Parts: sequence; C-alpha cells; structure tokens
Amino acid sequence: MTETEKLFNYRSGDVAKLLGISKSKVLDLVTKDKLKYEEQTEGQQYVFRPKNIEAYLKTLREKGKTEVRIISLLNIKGGVGKSSLVIFLATILRKMGFSVLVVDIDKQCNVTEFILGDKAPTSKQPYIKNIFRQDDLSIEEIIYRGRDGLDIIPANINLARIETVDLGDFTLFDDYVKENLLHKYDYVLIDNPTSLNDMVKAVLISTDYVIPAVIPARWSLDGFDFLEETINTLNRQYKMRRETMILGTICNMLTVKKSRKHMKKNEQALMMLKDSGEVPYDFETAVPNTTSYAQVIENEESILEANIETKYKKILVDLAFEIIERIHDIEKELRKKPA
Repeated sequence: MTETEKLFNYRSGDVAKLLGISKSKVLDLVTKDKLKYEEQTEGQQYVFRPKNIEAYLKTLREKGKTEVRIISLLNIKGGVGKSSLVIFLATILRKMGFSVLVVDIDKQCNVTEFILGDKAPTSKQPYIKNIFRQDDLSIEEIIYRGRDGLDIIPANINLARIETVDLGDFTLFDDYVKENLLHKYDYVLIDNPTSLNDMVKAVLISTDYVIPAVIPARWSLDGFDFLEETINTLNRQYKMRRETMILGTICNMLTVKKSRKHMKKNEQALMMLKDSGEVPYDFETAVPNTTSYAQVIENEESILEANIETKYKKILVDLAFEIIERIHDIEKELRKKPA
C-alpha cells in the first residue's frame, strides 16, 4: 500500500466523522451488514476503505435518504488560488468515497481545462450556459466525466459573453439542482469568478455553504463585507432549501515561519486580525505556499498521483475532514431547531 493510499485507510472514528454519525452507529451499521469493512485488526478494530464508504452512500442516495451539499468557493479578489482549491478538494472528497460534481462558472475555465483536458467543450457543445438559457438538454448531455472520477458541468471562454446578462429569474440554477442533482451527488463544488454578477448570485441562491479563500495579504479581504451583505440580501429575498451561510475562510498560500517575528508584514497583519476575531479565518488547516501544489497544476497531474511529499497531500485530507465535520456540526444544530 502506497503512502497516499494509507491516508484513506479509515477506522470507525474516521467513518463517523465522514458520515456525521456516532461511532456506535458505525458499529451498528457494520453489525447489520449495511456498511462493509475491508478487514479487522488483531485488536478487532474495523478498517474501512473509500469503496466501503462509496457503496454505503450510493445505497442512501438511491433510497433518497441523503441530500447534496453545495459549496461555493468564492472571493471577489483574484490571485488567491481559489480554482486550485476547488480541484484539490473535489479530488480528495471523491477519493474519500463521496460522489462529487464540480461546477465551473468562471470564464477563465481553469478548473474545466484541468479536469477535462482536451475533452473540454467547445462553444458549440453543452456547458454551464445551457442551464441559464433553459435549453432542453438532459443531465447526461451537460455533465462530463473527467479525471479522478470527477463529474463536471464545465465552463467555456464564451461565458464572458453572457455573464453580465440580467438573468431575470435568479432561481434557474436552484430549479436545476432540485430536478437533477438533489440525490445524485454528495457534494457539489462550484468555482466562481472574481465578481458578484447575476450568474454568481443565481448560484449563491442554491449554495448551502460559501468558503472564501484568502491569502496572507490584507487586499485579499477586500470586498468581504460586500459578499456577506449580498448573501444576506439573497437569503431575505429568496427562500430556498436552506439559507446560504459562510462556512469558514481558508487561508491559502501561507508561508510558514518558525516565529511571528520572521513573518512578512502582511502575513503578520493577517494573523493579528485572526487573533482579534475580525476575520472569519477559522479553519485550523491552512494550505501552505509550496511549489509542490503549483507543479501539480502546471503539470496537469492528479494530486493523488503526483510525486510530492505525502505531508502536502495529508494537509488537503485534513482540510477536507475539517470541512465535512463543520458541515455535520451545523446540520445537527439546524435539526434541533423547530420547523
């Protein structure tokens, strides 16, 4: 077993975190033969692999007992590595055993080109614009299968021609989700452009959780108040499956130093803002600034197969776990509230 594969070897506690249930519930599912395991250790502990998680979740989706979580990665400012994070997180979530759809509404098409390569659609083939135009296309026609088992609704450079058009009906994407995606995927990750145009707002309406990506520079926080204001306005105007909320902020491209006095000025400033509580930079797992991640994107490699240190892959696995656990914690609290 490779070092990468070992990152996806799960014990009962790990599975409990992935599924948002108790450890005793995991053991109960095993006893009832509803959740398969790979092996038992000498200490009688169960060992699970992603295929076991995948099979269990597939059964739940087929029975309509699970709903998709839609996550938008967004920052009005560019240069924060948002598209790379979408690629990495989608790949990790899929490897964990989840069914994942990526939606690209960024005219830059970076995520589309990475996942589909030379299979990326031309302007005459179906892509995200067809949903907003309400074209009569089946879900099979507009969703493409790409690398690492990822499905994607792709973008095309011609998206720039329609992104500023007044959509009129902002619920178009949400209608599509309800009709086609609700019980088909566990997670949908959306790569948004650096704006809050009508298309982004339409996607935000159906988004459950927004994750802003920032870097250790004050300018990457510009527009955060505007983003929060826009989300609050959309929540008041539209009653969807649930309110859109900011899940937490990921700090990307962090240069790790041994002590604060050695940090660059802007890194130190961001850390001070975090400590003061003025910035919702609250995911414990920060993504370091390393050439390893850049090379993966530049070489169009899978993060799973890339010849980089395992610790950099583990950081992404840890971040995925943290995101999943936070979602489960929020949803448990929401279930306690009266309807």
